[in-house]
Amino acid sequence: MPPLVRYRDRYGRKDVTLKQPALSEWSLHINGGIRNLRLSFDHPWIDQFIRAHLADRLIEGSVTTVMNYGHRYIAMHDEGKLHAIVFAVATLTPNDFQKLWIDQFRDQLSRHDAVAIRSAIRFACAWEIGRWHPADLDFVRALPGHDLDKYKGVRDASSFLPTASQSQIVEFIDQTVRNLDSSGSDRIRVAAILALSFQFGLRRTQIASLGSGLIARRGRLQRELWRRGRRSGIDHSAWRHDANL
Repeated sequence: MPPLVRYRDRYGRKDVTLKQPALSEWSLHINGGIRNLRLSFDHPWIDQFIRAHLADRLIEGSVTTVMNYGHRYIAMHDEGKLHAIVFAVATLTPNDFQKLWIDQFRDQLSRHDAVAIRSAIRFACAWEIGRWHPADLDFVRALPGHDLDKYKGVRDASSFLPTASQSQIVEFIDQTVRNLDSSGSDRIRVAAILALSFQFGLRRTQIASLGSGLIARRGRLQRELWRRGRRSGIDHSAWRHDANL
């Protein structure tokens, strides 16, 4: 393990450093704050394997994924599932692991657990850990089970904000437009970001990437367009529920 890992804080738009990733306590910059992750699994090899895997993902720049996977590994450890799976990854051939996956592991794991385990196996392939090799990546993708229904939330409307919440957001934007001259720059910036998010259905990380400089550079044009009533035809249906932003 390296003594430190540098990664990108997309919200703060800066590079930050995780010191001593080989230790169990991690503090990660995410969505404007710092969240702690305790990666301790009561076995030194499993500790090292999981931390190395998550450090590798962190270098790739996906802090949210690291947090999600970390919590899944912790939950699987607390439920008594993680040790058997990791030792199977470390000792079995890919074919033998597939048989055990089908006979035992698949039915024990949630879809999110399975995604995290597949990611760990891909890490084992990339670094040739145990009997895994880069040529086995297609094999990992072919492990059966845990299909994802990507559009379930759209069909049952659970991925969209309730109508009342949509109306509150629209009213905030409209009030800002009506009182543009007396609205402070912070309120105008928030309203502009809301309008963009409303129109295009932006996700949380995309919203975080809308910095103050972007809004400020277009501030005069935005005022002129709003005074003329040109707000780009905002579509209420574009709002998505906060859990899926």
